[in-house]
Amino acid sequence: LTVAPARLLLTAERPYDGGTAVDADVFPTIDGPLGQRLTLTGSGRVASPNAGPAQSLDSAGLALTLQGAAASNYVIDPASTATITPRLLTATVAPLTRPYNGSAVADIAAPSLSNVVAGETVTPTWTSALFDSADAGARTITVNGLSANNTNYRFDAAPVTALGQITPVAIRLVGS
Repeated sequence: LTVAPARLLLTAERPYDGGTAVDADVFPTIDGPLGQRLTLTGSGRVASPNAGPAQSLDSAGLALTLQGAAASNYVIDPASTATITPRLLTATVAPLTRPYNGSAVADIAAPSLSNVVAGETVTPTWTSALFDSADAGARTITVNGLSANNTNYRFDAAPVTALGQITPVAIRLVGS
């Protein structure tokens, strides 16, 4: 009688990092039968570093360890997958001061971005940047609809805010 090792179908998710490695720490601990606990070490690989759903996982670099019994009773199923999710960016908008012109539109400079993978360039776009009022005074600028020119990145859905200032315009009265 030959007993085949049990197949473990692994699924994992990690954010985009520019590479194809999928480290063991993104996989959950696996509870086997009879209270056995399996853990993974090493790293597997996916074919593409780009964000996308359920890529096939090359598990050759992953090793199983088992507490309480033989890890050789298990093998990693070749149908195992890893999903690469878009990397979350943080945008910072520089404060803006401009003279009163009757408009709430804020002509902002491109937001600075953090959490971009080293060596990559990401350009943000936005649908609107508005002062909370067109009147002179200290204002809050709200930037809506941020998106990146690279699908490996994403922004939080919440709008980004910045400080702003609308300065009064001097009026010169000339009388006769």
